[in-house]
Amino acid sequence: MNANKNNNIVTVDEMTASVREALFREPSLQNLSVRGELLGFKLHTSGHAYFTLLGANSRVACVLFRSVLVWPKDGDEVLVRGKIDVYGARGSYQIYATTLLPLGAGAKARAKEALRLRLEQEGVFDPRLKRPLPRYPERVAVITSPTGAALQDILKL
Repeated sequence: MNANKNNNIVTVDEMTASVREALFREPSLQNLSVRGELLGFKLHTSGHAYFTLLGANSRVACVLFRSVLVWPKDGDEVLVRGKIDVYGARGSYQIYATTLLPLGAGAKARAKEALRLRLEQEGVFDPRLKRPLPRYPERVAVITSPTGAALQDILKL
């Protein structure tokens, strides 16, 4: 940070840049998971979601730049994954979330029901679209990790 040697005067931009650099120097802040209570979840017309994550004695602003399947409600316990950065226009730090996962039973039930409804609308459960399985399949697809035990089990058959 450029500072006047006599009285440490810096500009707001210089101070914000220094805080951002300090945050980026700490690797644990660039990929973290934070557990807390959700407050004020708002979906902006741009598709971004803004919310606050509450702890017992503190709070942090969060932004999620992509839509999530289920919109949480105030009071839900969630796990937010992302990184911390400084939003210079407001002079505040916030979590830039990449994932928002429900932790509480109510939020999980809503997530499951929303997924069921979406799949139902896509016709996944429509019995008219189901085909009977052949008695002796000609091909089998295994969707798993290339190093997973499931693949090894199939290859040994």
